Amino acid sequence: MKKLFQMFRRIDAVSNNGGEIYIRCGGMFGKQACSSLQDMGVKVNAFLDNKYAEIQEINGIPVLSPDVAFEKKENDKFIVIAVDDDKIYNDIVDEYLRNGLKKGLDFGDYSAKACERMQDFMDIYHDKDIKTKFEEIAVKRLQEMKEIDSSFATELPNVYNLIPNLDVVLTTYCSLSCECCSHCIPYANPPKHYESKNIIKSLDKLLEVSYVACIGIMGGEPFVYPKLAEFFREYKKMKNLNNIGFTRVITNGTVVPSDDFFIEYKDVSNAYVYISNYGKKSNKLSEIVEKCAEYGIKTYICPETEDWLHLGAVNYKRNYTAEEIKHLYAVCESHSCVQLINGRVYACGRVPILNEYNIIPFSKEDYCDVDRNDENLKQELHKYLFEKDYLNGCYYCDGQHMFSRRIKRGL
Repeated sequence: MKKLFQMFRRIDAVSNNGGEIYIRCGGMFGKQACSSLQDMGVKVNAFLDNKYAEIQEINGIPVLSPDVAFEKKENDKFIVIAVDDDKIYNDIVDEYLRNGLKKGLDFGDYSAKACERMQDFMDIYHDKDIKTKFEEIAVKRLQEMKEIDSSFATELPNVYNLIPNLDVVLTTYCSLSCECCSHCIPYANPPKHYESKNIIKSLDKLLEVSYVACIGIMGGEPFVYPKLAEFFREYKKMKNLNNIGFTRVITNGTVVPSDDFFIEYKDVSNAYVYISNYGKKSNKLSEIVEKCAEYGIKTYICPETEDWLHLGAVNYKRNYTAEEIKHLYAVCESHSCVQLINGRVYACGRVPILNEYNIIPFSKEDYCDVDRNDENLKQELHKYLFEKDYLNGCYYCDGQHMFSRRIKRGL
């Protein structure tokens, strides 16, 4: 969807600067693309089709030789590839690339597959409300714990505020500095450790008005947090502990914590250590696994082959329309990864650091304040989680969805 939006913006830019817009192939998808562009007020200069000598024009628009794509022109041109056959589409793309045309700049994708994905995107957005999606994700999370511990019960309670994933940030210190970190930890400058007792207070208050299927204790790197054992000592005493499905500590496999952590954590019910596997960077992975085994703590090692999704640069504001940003927020996978940091709940893992450190314009609309003094937290949290259309911070992100660019873990 994002790529289609970007393509239409590029077409608009080329058209407004006196460039020419061509549609490659004059079949059903070509006519559909032409109609869409005309509805946007864009002039289509010509169709490019192998049958140009036979067809000559479609609805008053000339049909030219496909070789026009390679002609040098003073003004920009943009070619919309609109076909219903994947092989033909791929052949056209390969030919364009061999001849120096640049995808996204000189040509774009309006193929059958792109339209199908666009329809899937629209169906997801319109047919499922956020609460339904949260319930589906929560069930998956509980099943994941069942696979780690076969004795784990996977019943999902019927609650007013259901959170599938809650990442609890202890620290913004990290032993790595991944440029493409989805939580933007490298932007936390200077890094800080959050006070253990304040985190527990905020978390227990949040659990009083919600149920969390999966709590992830993280950073930064949680194993560099100096009060980790103290945190779990108090964690086990929370009065609303039963409103947690299971707990996991998320580590990058570069630091082995002190024995005090293992002593406290081994008694946390329904818990394990999740190790992100960054290959050679995770040089303490085996030591962590061995130490966990020594204390009877379960572990899960994320496959090194599992990709990250690139969410784009943070240093500029996207020119999303109101409808685009609502669509992107509705299907964003980060949306279900709620984060608790500094007494604030964010419906995103990326915006908090950018907001907390003023990397992007700070917005009170982007979070729900847990450390509030009134009695309206339950209702305000519900409104924030299930009724919000988007975060202001979304304008500084490409979103995390089916169209996101995949990259190697730990970059």
